Amino acid sequence: MKEQHYIASSILKTDKLWEEAYKYLDNKYELNKEPTIFISGDGGSWIKRFDIAFPNAIYVLYPFHYFNKKLSYIFKKEPLITSIADSYLRNRMIDEFKLLVKSQIEKYPEQKTDMIKIQNFLIENIDGIINQKHPLYKCPCSMEGHTSNKYAKFITSRPHSYSEDGLENVVQLLK
Repeated sequence: MKEQHYIASSILKTDKLWEEAYKYLDNKYELNKEPTIFISGDGGSWIKRFDIAFPNAIYVLYPFHYFNKKLSYIFKKEPLITSIADSYLRNRMIDEFKLLVKSQIEKYPEQKTDMIKIQNFLIENIDGIINQKHPLYKCPCSMEGHTSNKYAKFITSRPHSYSEDGLENVVQLLK
């Protein structure tokens, strides 16, 4: 990945982090001159708050997360059914998608709760799924994946105890 820059804090709230991201990117790229900005993520609520700082950005549900974590869980890597389900979502055919999920639940009743959660998640993120095919979208990567991988090995791989200030210091040192 070229020109990585991390903005992280254990203290700043989501809206302040987004504002910091905007300041940095605007200073570097003059965002008012960019025709389109994409925000790619896994559907997490904090990611979808990007409109605080980027009101005209286009949200994209990270394709790997969509196919390999969500669709493959419900449709068990059955390519034909997965393709049909994907088509239903991309064409906003919600009722048909729900029928496909229902047929999978009949095959795997012990996974009903999880399948329903994923079904609802995908429907809630339908715009992000459709935006994966936007003609200007050229970077199918997940920003929080890069960020969490950079910091997780220092903060969560080995149990540590931090005060709020101590954690903030660690996060700032890792930038």
